[in-house]
Amino acid sequence: MKNKRQGKTTQSIEFTMQSPKIHYVKKAHLEHLDLNDIHPEEVARQLTLIEHELLRSIKPDELLDVKWTKKTKDAEAPNVIKMIRFSNQISGWVTTEIVKPEEVKHRAVKLNRFLVIAKRCIE
Repeated sequence: MKNKRQGKTTQSIEFTMQSPKIHYVKKAHLEHLDLNDIHPEEVARQLTLIEHELLRSIKPDELLDVKWTKKTKDAEAPNVIKMIRFSNQISGWVTTEIVKPEEVKHRAVKLNRFLVIAKRCIE
């Protein structure tokens, strides 16, 4: 669209899909919340929202010359570093949650739950 008075071009975005239903936690004691108490779609939504904000904060110049690998990475690519650290924290959390149960069948349940969440993340 063109704004004739100011000569600026603006874009309009139209969403054709309806946003997914919100799945509220129905547990009275939130301090004892378990991954199975939260709907996979809601976990995926929250992870996506966090990652979206992290990604939006990355400035284009942070991606030049692989600045996130240099000694000055915290100063030159702080938002890339935040995204990397968040991804590493999620990987650590998933790994810990899967190996925490002693019984193999309980580990399989956790693994399956994370696979469902991952599938929701890419849908």
